[in-house]
Amino acid sequence: MSDQQIPLCNIPLCVDLDGTLSKGDMTIESAYLLFRHKPALFFKFLPILLKGKAPFKRKVAENTEIDPENIPLNKDFLEYLKDEKKKGRKLLLVSASDEILVRKVGDAIGIFDECIGSDGERNLRSGNKRDYLVARFGEKGFDYAGNDAPDYKVWEAALHALVVNASDSVAARAAEVSLVSHKFPPEKGQIRSILKALRVHQWM
Repeated sequence: MSDQQIPLCNIPLCVDLDGTLSKGDMTIESAYLLFRHKPALFFKFLPILLKGKAPFKRKVAENTEIDPENIPLNKDFLEYLKDEKKKGRKLLLVSASDEILVRKVGDAIGIFDECIGSDGERNLRSGNKRDYLVARFGEKGFDYAGNDAPDYKVWEAALHALVVNASDSVAARAAEVSLVSHKFPPEKGQIRSILKALRVHQWM
């Protein structure tokens, strides 16, 4: 049986969070909340960026409270995921955001078998995410849903690419590096939703 003939319910579906399932970015949102409510800690943690993004993300996640119910989600894609879950498919939420935040979001949604994120040492992004998933499931042993350029390397190793909330150029590139099984275009009012999620008016 070829890869394309394997029933999808037997292939784990790994889902990116920031910009894919969510319209915003959990790291930016949590860093903003820390800056707003605990500015002294925010500036205390900034030098940690010299050690890498993962340690900084962990410090921010440990010191902020995110309300998962207020996170703007891509509704059409979420409904697709719920249908796949009903079919018995294994779903993993795999994000470069810190795992503390990823688990909060994943647990609130309630359809994911595992919630995986950056762990304070490894920034689970692009090549690191690809290497992690290949180690878990093997080359072409998983499907991956993403939305942006850092996902190219993951799509290359995936059996199928699901392109969610992506620009035309990203969607075209995804089709070059992988077999695209589904596309979920940006929802109407996407820019407004992102600005609302980031509370830009409060920054101003």
